[in-house]
Amino acid sequence: MRPETQQWVALGEEDWSVAQLLLRNRFGRQAVFYTHLSVEKCHNLTELARAASATVPTTVLAFLGRLSPHCVLARYEASPGIYTIDYCEELLAPAGEAIQWLRQLLN
Repeated sequence: MRPETQQWVALGEEDWSVAQLLLRNRFGRQAVFYTHLSVEKCHNLTELARAASATVPTTVLAFLGRLSPHCVLARYEASPGIYTIDYCEELLAPAGEAIQWLRQLLN
């Protein structure tokens, strides 16, 4: 793995750890945002995988599609009450699987 790629992976892992910490401490909106940051560091790999005819699990595609709008929404446009802990836990449940699959593309 190239050094630049290793750096992005390390930053993504840090963002994912922060997201989990935030969710455990009931900061749902912020956890969604940090999960998006983590996945975003690998997001373009999904497009590359499609172009290379890699089989992208449907659960990963569904998660990425559902998470993507929250990049802006969670940071700038969230109305009070949207990001309940239950909603955030449900939204982020597939994140670990998606992040693991995206990381495997790098090896």
